[in-house]
Amino acid sequence: LTTLVREALTTARTGRCGSAYLDLPTDVLIADLGEAPTASAPYIATSGADAGAVDEAVRLLAGAERPCVLVGGGAFWGGAGDALRDFAEASGIPVTTTSHSRGLLPDNHPTCLGGLLHGGVGVAFADVVLIVGSRFNGNLLFGKDPLWRADHTVIQIDADPTGFALNRTPALGLLGDCAVVLRQLTAAWKGEPPTAWCEEAKGYSEASFAHWVEETEADASGVHPGWAARELCAFAEEQGGGDQTVVVDGGDALGWALAFVRAEQAGSFLFTSDALGTLGVGVPYAVAAPLARTQGPTFAFIGDGAFGLSAMEIETAARIGSAPVIVVSNNRSWGDVRYEESEWFGSTVGTDIGGGVRYDQLAVALGGHGERVERPEELRPALERSLASGVVSVIDVLTDPDCPNEVLRNMGALALQ
Repeated sequence: LTTLVREALTTARTGRCGSAYLDLPTDVLIADLGEAPTASAPYIATSGADAGAVDEAVRLLAGAERPCVLVGGGAFWGGAGDALRDFAEASGIPVTTTSHSRGLLPDNHPTCLGGLLHGGVGVAFADVVLIVGSRFNGNLLFGKDPLWRADHTVIQIDADPTGFALNRTPALGLLGDCAVVLRQLTAAWKGEPPTAWCEEAKGYSEASFAHWVEETEADASGVHPGWAARELCAFAEEQGGGDQTVVVDGGDALGWALAFVRAEQAGSFLFTSDALGTLGVGVPYAVAAPLARTQGPTFAFIGDGAFGLSAMEIETAARIGSAPVIVVSNNRSWGDVRYEESEWFGSTVGTDIGGGVRYDQLAVALGGHGERVERPEELRPALERSLASGVVSVIDVLTDPDCPNEVLRNMGALALQ
């Protein structure tokens, strides 16, 4: 058993990091092992890329007019934060991150463009892009427009060689551990920092953010969902000072929150994984986060559909003393699906949830604190009271179902390419 546990841990942490499943039959689970076995930490082997490939990557990046670094989840699981910061500071190349790796390079770092929603503009205008621990999956639009051009020169770091074969082949592949390869690039770096280009790319990100802010100020019936997400993220940052954890779950809700969540630390932003592939993780994430990250408060922004998939975990939070503040964007529908059905087919089927559900009262019934918000000016006081309550809180915000964000407006077209 000790050997199998060590093997599972080694598998999970080596190469392409991920889950490892160890199945223990009942007779093993109930058996008396006698003297406890001696535990030892697994040995995690890492390796760097070919030296010639590293030199070629440095040549391409240093010779580019508009280089950019795009960092994915592989860098997060590989613990590449320090190595990424060192490379960013040595090279001066602007860096954007997928949602999995938000905070690996803090949003307040001089070279950071923020998440891909805003930083993707810099990627689109770049001539050479270094991808670190990500691949051309749905989150990277499969290597297609509007994020990618045919004349992009792509350098890709991946611990798994199959990552070089997904949808688009890089001009140069660096096979190795993300942290090790980044340290190799830093050691070999000889170029001048592209200061003017970095400032230009940051300007694109700032303009993107301003555009999303403007979207949230549009007229709405009740509370604009984007404004609710923006207000929650601002409150979380004020209260946490960089130590806050923000959880996001849903379709429409996720699209809005992606625009406004800031991350100064790795692991401080938890969200629905893999392009809406696991709706319902929000409440469990929000319950667990205060237990794992005790240095700051935990907040969540969750769509009403996603919230319903795991709402009973509010009782778990109340029972174990976990106290996240959960804002439910209650647009009385599966907003993502509702919008896409309407756009594609001219009508909707099975997307309405109904306006009579009181999620705040559910929280109270399960041992938590509840608030109902129907007007924008009610949200900030509700957040303050919920945080002060010291127990798990649910703020049921009636949001306008007819305010689709830009992600949803374009998702259908992107999916059908």
